[in-house]
Amino acid sequence: MAIIKAINSSSGGTGSSKGLENYLDKEKSLKTGIDCDCDNWSSDFRLTKAIYNKLEGRQYKHFTQSFEHNCGLTQEQVHKEGIKLVESCKQFKGFQAVIITHNDKKHLHNHIVINSVSLETGKKFQMSNSQLQTLKKNMTESLKKDYNLEPTKAKENIVKTQRTKTYQVLKKAKEGNYNSFVLDLGRDITDSLNQSTTKEELKEKLSEKNIEMDISTTHNTIMFITKDKKKISSKKLNSIFGVNFDKNSLEETLKINSLESDEGLKELKQETNLDRKIGIDKLREQEIKNSKKCEKLKLTQEERDQIEKDRINPNYKYIPKEKFNGRSRGR
Repeated sequence: MAIIKAINSSSGGTGSSKGLENYLDKEKSLKTGIDCDCDNWSSDFRLTKAIYNKLEGRQYKHFTQSFEHNCGLTQEQVHKEGIKLVESCKQFKGFQAVIITHNDKKHLHNHIVINSVSLETGKKFQMSNSQLQTLKKNMTESLKKDYNLEPTKAKENIVKTQRTKTYQVLKKAKEGNYNSFVLDLGRDITDSLNQSTTKEELKEKLSEKNIEMDISTTHNTIMFITKDKKKISSKKLNSIFGVNFDKNSLEETLKINSLESDEGLKELKQETNLDRKIGIDKLREQEIKNSKKCEKLKLTQEERDQIEKDRINPNYKYIPKEKFNGRSRGR
């Protein structure tokens, strides 16, 4: 009755965690941070990366944990399961994480965001497909034990349709024994979507594959048209593949892709460089002030060194020769 999914980026994973933080910050959401502030986790993530000088590359790993609408769990219970999932996974150990539970859809779901750099070791986050499958298995067993929830049945291949004839045709096409424009269309749309961050970019990539996209202005529907003028609606594709190709779902996917684009990394670099520049300017300003004080006293380097030694010994006061005025020096 629950599915966990790793969200893949379309540009190698670089992106702005601040943008994702703003996107996930919705009303009536439950939030918990592990080794970070749940309301300002993007800054905590960035600070860790700055400490280990690993601001380049992927900024975070994003997972979703979705529960079926009739699972019988409350938002608080779903949130606790998200926390439990993170704490029980050894691949997440030592990494900052935030768990955000949304109820803005028919089904409750958790967004789990993991920092790309370990707070404890500075190593980059890595998770193989087999490790992800183990995580799913452990989650299923835990939900079965705690709430007697049956596991969600896995989809066979990529086809979900309940119509026997349609299923058999698509199955043959997938095996290479039949040509199906529906199967090819579904693959082409998915590939183009994963590589796009805007509607214009998606349309351009689909055009390269000779696919036209007609977005309805009044309904949540998209009509896809092939070069042979064959048409199929997003609603039809949804029922066949079990993947949402409608207007709202595509916009949400494009939004997440744009947050994980290279522009996010550029913004992050600019902010970091600005912080460094401000820090360096303050340091130089202080050095200039100290230098002017020394020049005013006309101290030699030897006298400056002696002052530093005296500073360490608070019981001794050094008086420069120019300021002596006949008084005896002493302890």
